[in-house]
Amino acid sequence: MSGTSAMAIEIPGRGGTFFDSPERFNRYYTDPQYSPAKTYYVSSNGSGDGSAGNPMSVDDAFARIAAGEEIRFRPGQYQGCWQLGEDNSGTYDAPIVLKADPGVEISCCSSGRATCFNLEYADYVAVDGFTLKGGSYGVRAVGGYETHYHQKGVAILNNHISGQYKDPILSGGSDWIVVENNIAHGAGSGDGHGIYLSNGGDWMIVRNNETYDNPSSDFQINADPISTCDDEGISYDDPLCDGSALDSSRL
Repeated sequence: MSGTSAMAIEIPGRGGTFFDSPERFNRYYTDPQYSPAKTYYVSSNGSGDGSAGNPMSVDDAFARIAAGEEIRFRPGQYQGCWQLGEDNSGTYDAPIVLKADPGVEISCCSSGRATCFNLEYADYVAVDGFTLKGGSYGVRAVGGYETHYHQKGVAILNNHISGQYKDPILSGGSDWIVVENNIAHGAGSGDGHGIYLSNGGDWMIVRNNETYDNPSSDFQINADPISTCDDEGISYDDPLCDGSALDSSRL
């Protein structure tokens, strides 16, 4: 799938509507005036206090990050994998931002989920501007199958992700997700999709991405209604199975 920069990109207005539903996208994406309450600066060999002139290590920043804060990666070569979960998520008003300066390249690890950024049940996280190589996934953003366990508000923006054994970008059970202006290529035989949206996510923006050289499919969508609705005790062909992100209390 590819997009064109010549096309005008309309971003849903903060607090506006998206297909007649109140938007719940990541504020980093919808609010041009947004700025984090605190920024932790990191470098590949950082050991400082996280200030702009004295970066800390990435591990230290992830141990401290909270809703409304940002981790800013200084240019350099990094190795590792980092995770955010439901206990260290952002919120609709105060997202967590992972932001790369130009020249940041991360080699994803080969242990655990083997994912540069694993967002597991983490809400309202933005990942912006990274070059991610290797591992099993570059960015993995997942919630649970059942609608009320879905993750919300992830934004994956402006990244170049390649050489993963499974998928450069994977989502599952993720609502109000934005995947925009990414390059995803060179997936391996473990799964082989460039961008893979799975397990019943709702209310997505996916545009202006470039995908190629992925052996299974460049762009894969699995709605998975049986997984998301039958696990709630509702038949997948029941009308209540449609539009679950619109009103999750129905399921």
